[in-house]
Amino acid sequence: MGWSFPIARIAGIDIKVHVTFFLILILGAVQGGAVYGAAGAAFGVLLMLLLFVCVTLHELGHSLTAQRLGIPVREIVLLPLGGVALMARNPSRAWHELLIAAAGPLVNVVIAAALLLVTGAFVAAGQIDMDALQFRLGGMEPGLASLLQWLIYANVALVLFNLIPAFPLDGGRIFRALLAMVMGFPRATRIAATVGQLIAIGLGVYGFVIGSIGLMLVAVFVFFGAGQENAAGQAQTMLMTLRVGDAYNRYALTLGIGDRVSTVVGYILTSYQPDFAVLQGRRLVGIVTRDDVLRSLATGEGDPYVTQVMQREIVRVDANDTLDRVREVMAEHGVRIVAVYDGENYLGLVSLDDMAEAYAVLTFLERQRRQAPAGARTEVPGLRAANQPQGTMAWSDTPGGAAVADQERQEQERAVAQPEAPQPEVASPERRALEQELQAKRRRLYALEVQYRYFGPKTPPQILSELQELRETVKELETKLSA
Repeated sequence: MGWSFPIARIAGIDIKVHVTFFLILILGAVQGGAVYGAAGAAFGVLLMLLLFVCVTLHELGHSLTAQRLGIPVREIVLLPLGGVALMARNPSRAWHELLIAAAGPLVNVVIAAALLLVTGAFVAAGQIDMDALQFRLGGMEPGLASLLQWLIYANVALVLFNLIPAFPLDGGRIFRALLAMVMGFPRATRIAATVGQLIAIGLGVYGFVIGSIGLMLVAVFVFFGAGQENAAGQAQTMLMTLRVGDAYNRYALTLGIGDRVSTVVGYILTSYQPDFAVLQGRRLVGIVTRDDVLRSLATGEGDPYVTQVMQREIVRVDANDTLDRVREVMAEHGVRIVAVYDGENYLGLVSLDDMAEAYAVLTFLERQRRQAPAGARTEVPGLRAANQPQGTMAWSDTPGGAAVADQERQEQERAVAQPEAPQPEVASPERRALEQELQAKRRRLYALEVQYRYFGPKTPPQILSELQELRETVKELETKLSA
């Protein structure tokens, strides 16, 4: 996560602090110092630091459980409103999510119980006067007794708050896990997210009535968090329907080991392709991105070979992997681009941008399919569902599918029966370059057209501008090729 820096590493998990975390320390200092001066301010900061030690242990409870279940955890980030454990992927089994979600609050229960035992020991020894203690930070006199009592209260509050059945709180994940055991993750996510947003609205209204700005901020956090979880669940469901072997760019420009950075600059200026495979024959040896080129240009070291600036560590995925699985691989390795292979044969590259475009297309097609009348087919040539064998087409279980298949088979038989057509003349290098550029721009144009039809009047201005420019560019290229 941006704007954060590491402070520790436990069990292979980076513990990071977001820069905004210091706001909560300032709040503790102000509340404590308002009554007891400098000593109270220092005591307030100490309480906040110890509270976030408990929050860190809470997140470690989630993270270590996830690791035991085979789910990698990249980092834990401490924010003013709590902590976030960033896992490489969501649990694929409902009981896994249940265990992971329950582990965090359970840690706080153990901490509260331990603190209660310690406090009880002090009370039994006559060193703590329970009647003199107050739970509010502003009214607490600095001391060991107040510290123990406040931490017990804080851990109990963490347990109760996190068990509210609303995303993205632990209670919401426990609720979804229980639902998923009987109805599957997609539907369970929609129900849990809706319940979470309703609870958030109730918390916001209650916070407004009692004048609690903090409660209203928490309500906003829960409301939008639930919406993001629902959107992420829909994206996961959608991306599981397509193989990466059907989504990579088949017409991408590539580089050779003898090409220089100036060649990449030319490609970037004349196409919308940001990433380039470096090939030695048909073997992939590296990847050059737009950022790699910009860093090279910033050094002012002339015109080096692409092999001097390329990324040599390449993450591979299989062509039969779903897009959702590829997204998980990217998250596990912390990369934005991977290489697609069919066995040992390199096919092409897929980036996060490519997956975003694929998701936009799939979302649009799904909406069209739902709105289409019975018997209609909604599909795009070249796309097939992840659970369909080669040669079948996506959503082909509609009425009339057999007739279409018969028609396609008849067309293929007629094509075989026809005499072989004369071989076309070999195109010149300039014409091949124009054809490749046209194919790349058509692909980008198609993605923008889908987004335009999806967003309608709410289409962002930058997309409209790029769309108009691309339409004109495609027409110009088509004119050149037809001349």
